[in-house]
This record gives sequence, C-alpha cells and structure tokens, in this order.
Amino acid sequence: MDALTSSRDRQPLRFSGTAGGSDGLTLEQWFALSHAVFGGSFVCLINRLQPPQPSWGIARKEFLTGAQIVGVLKSLGPDAMISAVVYDGESVAHAIVIEGLNAAGRIVYWDPASDPSLLCAEQNAAGVAALPEPDHHWSVSPHEMEAVILAILLEGETYESR
Repeated sequence: MDALTSSRDRQPLRFSGTAGGSDGLTLEQWFALSHAVFGGSFVCLINRLQPPQPSWGIARKEFLTGAQIVGVLKSLGPDAMISAVVYDGESVAHAIVIEGLNAAGRIVYWDPASDPSLLCAEQNAAGVAALPEPDHHWSVSPHEMEAVILAILLEGETYESR
C-alpha cells in the first residue's frame, strides 16, 4: 500500500520535538502551518513509499518516490533552503530544513529540535547515520535521505520551473 491508497482510518505519524508534551503535528497541519507562516503557493511532494499519511487537506501535492524527491532536491542546486519532514523508520516524523549539498555531495540540513539529530544512527530505526557539520548542521548521503524523506515543501513557481 502506498500514499495513493491511504485512508482516513490510518493513524497519522506525529512530529517529534513539540513543546508541552503534545502529540505533535500531522503532515496536513505542517503544510497548513507553513502556508500560514510563509504565505505563497506551495507544492507538497510526498514520498509514496513511506507510511501513508492523510493528505486530503493539502491542495497541491504530488506523490513521488524518495529517489525522485532527492532528485528534485539535487536539481535545485547547492544552496537550496527547503522545509522537509523525515521519518525515523518506526513511528516519528520530524521537521528539518534542508540547506543544500556539501562538497562531498551529501545533503546538509538543520535540525531545529534535536541534538543529536533524529537521523543520527542511535536515534532512528531507518539505518541512517547523519554526520555532524559545522554550525550545528548535519548531513546524510542522498541514498540515506531517500530512505527517510517523508515530504518536502516547494514554492509552486520553483517546482514548476525546475
């Protein structure tokens, strides 16, 4: 079963790192919050190979594989700043900001809530082992990102012009 056949009766993943001990946001709530904060017209690229998430409240979306989403990230250049959600391989989703590629071709990101990052080997069940980068950033290989990426947000114009 993939995200194209997701149903309303499935329990959505919840984001980690929320204040006050709440259960966190759903993917739809993350999209709505991002739209409210940043305005504009976003497209949500959702990994159809991850656990299905309710997405009927996301007006502009496209279901791709993790490899296709990473391909989009690479096409945006080394200095892209993209809001993303990653999955720990078990039960938790987590928002990060992807900031492009480093000289070694690894995907560099900022993790606002975790130290160590959810993508460090001891923090996830997905087999990903993030490496520390300067200025409180982390990096993963493109292959590792394919395994954990749940969704990214792109401005509509950016997505359509790539």
